[in-house]
Amino acid sequence: MYGVALPIMFPIGAFTFFNYYIVDKFLVAYYFRRPPIYDDKLQRMSLGFMKYAPVLMFFFGWWTIGNMQIFDNEVKSLTNTGVNLTTEHTVDPIPD
Repeated sequence: MYGVALPIMFPIGAFTFFNYYIVDKFLVAYYFRRPPIYDDKLQRMSLGFMKYAPVLMFFFGWWTIGNMQIFDNEVKSLTNTGVNLTTEHTVDPIPD
């Protein structure tokens, strides 16, 4: 979900999944007397949650890429004047 804002999370996630795979293989082969008892309920529940991940990543990525503070490196300073702060953020990422 946050990969658009922090691209380093993709290789970190890949390394983490690879590490879990290796450790689980090692533990099943050398440590456990019997393999852990898993049924298809865990897999079905995980796949049920994962089908919403691309949608969340799309919306969060749209917001991240559309944030002009990232690309313009321009931050509005916050002063306490009693007037509402205009952030110039809109739903449309392309300014008129």
